[in-house]
Amino acid sequence: MLAVTGACSSKSNTTNTQTQNQTPSHQAATDISGMLKEGPGPYAGTNYEKRKFEQEVLDKFTKNTSAQDMYNQLVYNLAENYEDGLQKINAISPTYTFDTNRPGESAQSQGETTKKVHVQILLDASGSMNGKIGGKTKMELAKAAVTQFASSLQKGADISLRLYGHKGSGSNSDKQLSCSQTEVVYPSAPYDANAFSTALQQAKPAGWTPIAKAMEDAKTQINQTKETDTENILYIVSDGVETCGGSPVQAAQSIHQSNIKAVVNIIGFDIPSKDRQALEKISQAGGGTYVDVKTAEELQREMQKAQFDLWLKWTRWGDNNWVSIEKQWSKKWMDRTNEKTALIKKILQENKRYAEAMLYLQNKGILDGNRYSELYNLTQKRYKMISDEINRVAKAKEDQLEQARQEIEAKIKSEKDQMTNKYKQ
Repeated sequence: MLAVTGACSSKSNTTNTQTQNQTPSHQAATDISGMLKEGPGPYAGTNYEKRKFEQEVLDKFTKNTSAQDMYNQLVYNLAENYEDGLQKINAISPTYTFDTNRPGESAQSQGETTKKVHVQILLDASGSMNGKIGGKTKMELAKAAVTQFASSLQKGADISLRLYGHKGSGSNSDKQLSCSQTEVVYPSAPYDANAFSTALQQAKPAGWTPIAKAMEDAKTQINQTKETDTENILYIVSDGVETCGGSPVQAAQSIHQSNIKAVVNIIGFDIPSKDRQALEKISQAGGGTYVDVKTAEELQREMQKAQFDLWLKWTRWGDNNWVSIEKQWSKKWMDRTNEKTALIKKILQENKRYAEAMLYLQNKGILDGNRYSELYNLTQKRYKMISDEINRVAKAKEDQLEQARQEIEAKIKSEKDQMTNKYKQ
């Protein structure tokens, strides 16, 4: 019996010695960089088993174990890893995406390129435009409306002005001359107030009404530019129907169904009721709309309708992008907060386990007052340094996200305000 007991005792001592020898010598980090990557220790996180930890680690301490050595072993066993969580916070991108397809631009390839907009105004300068409404000729009123419309086109759009019916007179002798010629007085280019005003002065009511010829010549003009990725829109302002024997419905269909796919819109100015249906058919064939106006105010309003539509689109563009940026910021902020919260929970849990270990050692009479104070100060210094670093990184990311959000929202608002003011009625 004595021999067996002695053998068991010898084995137990050997095992304890091996266990103690297997506990590696560890020097706890004193700088924040080292502290952040020190864990995870064998008893960190969900691996913590209080009773097992006390038996295999704390019970090895003696009254001769220094506070520093105790601290080194506590950190080795209980330290959490904070570096990964902080890297996740730093990795949150401060970049926000928004809809780059501005109103008036046709998006392609997910906004990588946009179609150029080319607007052609075909202005009726036939003799009937000498008729008066409210003390002014139809031509004077049409010029004012056309000028307002041209000046309100979105940035980047080209405009051209073609006159028809401005040659010859309304006499039969001049019919061939009047019906055979249309003229571009403002070639396709961005709007220039002085040049456009000079061009518009050439519009003087004179002859017949070759609507079909005007559209055919507009189609030729577009084809000659050989521009690709261009959105072509025609606005025909007329106070009457075709009088030159052409087929405007066929011409509108041809230009709309060709490779240039132009849209033909008709604004009938003081059109007799018997002629409206003919003009409606032209716009239908051209894939556009027909609007009948009888007064100068209605003409001005209709010419500004595209302007109002763009005002509304720009308003929605700005508002929708603002909402999108806010949602992205909220998601990024929450990701940052979740990572920060997880890190704070880690350091609180680690610090709590230090406190439990110290209480255990104190109750066993191993940790006296002086060493208790020294060990407590070491653990609290670690707690403060790591907590401060977590808060610093989280605050820096919050500031970065906020600054980027404010910058992009200011940019969107500036562009929205600029364009809505431009298109404001």
